[in-house]
Amino acid sequence: MTMIRWIILIICLAGLCILVGCGWIIWQQTQRKAELTQISNLLGNSPANQLGQNTRCWDIFTHCGYYIYFLTPLSQSQVATTIGEIGYVIRWEDQIDGYTAYSTINLWTSHRLTANGEDGTIREDPTLTPKAYLWRLTGVQGQEWGVSFYAIGDPSIPYLLDGQSVNQNLIVLMTQIR
Repeated sequence: MTMIRWIILIICLAGLCILVGCGWIIWQQTQRKAELTQISNLLGNSPANQLGQNTRCWDIFTHCGYYIYFLTPLSQSQVATTIGEIGYVIRWEDQIDGYTAYSTINLWTSHRLTANGEDGTIREDPTLTPKAYLWRLTGVQGQEWGVSFYAIGDPSIPYLLDGQSVNQNLIVLMTQIR
């Protein structure tokens, strides 16, 4: 009878550890989402210009990120200054292929980005590729952050968002939540 009690106790403790661990993960994800929202607000996000938010996973659900997509009146240099003021470690920063702006918006939000009728499915005109920049950051607790900036507010290229002219730039923020 004593052995059965020990087994029950071990099972109960294991269950408690699993519940506490899951609770910790959920709390941590909630904290990171809230922090990402605060950062997005510093970079010009508001309810009026937010295009969407979602959670995406890669490598068969072991790593996931929370994303916020929004338009901002800030320029690339203003975004860089704000990122520098946040206090995270900038692991690297570089120009990226701005053509991904099309797939980023068209696949991951309910909006449609086009320029001269192109929607990013075929790269027919390279002059329709917006300038883009990416910062990879490490937060104070070691969490991974990404800031992608797309200059779709460039008046020399007729970008349309849902058929309307775009006069602001696009930012995609990401934090790894597991």
